[in-house]
Amino acid sequence: MSRAQAYAHFRRLRAAWPDAVVEHRDMPVADPFLTAGDQTLLRDGRIGEICYILYRGAPARGVLLHVKRHYPAGGFRLPTGGIQPGEDVTAALRREVFEETGIRVARRGAEPDAARIGRFLGLITYAFRHRQRGRTYAFATFAFTVQAPVDVVLEPQDETERIAAWRWQPPHRLPETARALDGLRARHPDWADWGRFRAAVHDFAWRHWIQAGGPGPRA
Repeated sequence: MSRAQAYAHFRRLRAAWPDAVVEHRDMPVADPFLTAGDQTLLRDGRIGEICYILYRGAPARGVLLHVKRHYPAGGFRLPTGGIQPGEDVTAALRREVFEETGIRVARRGAEPDAARIGRFLGLITYAFRHRQRGRTYAFATFAFTVQAPVDVVLEPQDETERIAAWRWQPPHRLPETARALDGLRARHPDWADWGRFRAAVHDFAWRHWIQAGGPGPRA
């Protein structure tokens, strides 16, 4: 997704969530990030991704992290999912939440048994300057909070996601999660760029959600 396309999606979302912000990260990267196996971020035709910060009833009960079977130790992170060409960003959010957790996100109005989109926090655009390939790849992450019912049960629907474990973590520990991901380079050098990239949205959520006053009113 080009920055222009990402900004077009952002403007449409900001009509409903006027406090949403946009940031840009220019990141030099190298193999195997973007080019090998489980780090081919742009696979399957995806043009960007959603990140969902899901909590049960209230953020104090913890936000949902996950780790996949192929991640290195310490790879717990906020869940994300790819946006396909032509797909609406909030439709991608609903689809990915359901595929990964079995939780249905309401489209509109009161649906007591469904989760609800809390806030669209904003957009992070990336320019990945790849050393070996000599080119720059554009990418985008759209970050949302999602409020699920207190008694929600996680029932993944898509086995290809390869989720190994879930963790409910207090939101004030998001910076700790970011540091753990960024610190992967010390123990798993091949995952250094992936960890640095994944750390970014945790820092973003901390600054624009927790430090900015929590979930706020729901749209």
